[in-house]
Amino acid sequence: MTTRRKALFAAAALPAAAGTASAQPAWPGADEITRRVAEVRSTETAFAAAFAARDVAGFRRFLAADTVWM
Repeated sequence: MTTRRKALFAAAALPAAAGTASAQPAWPGADEITRRVAEVRSTETAFAAAFAARDVAGFRRFLAADTVWM
């Protein structure tokens, strides 16, 4: 392996190795997953209710400022 290839390999491997050394756990616990599922379900239910009621202002609150319609 040439010096240049070694340098390229090291440059590519360092960010990947740094990304694996995280202080946080790899996967959230069951309580956190349950909380996130409930949060998403609540948000989607509110979105669907605003859409079904044809509440334009309520519907727009769920859209990002940079939403693009095609």
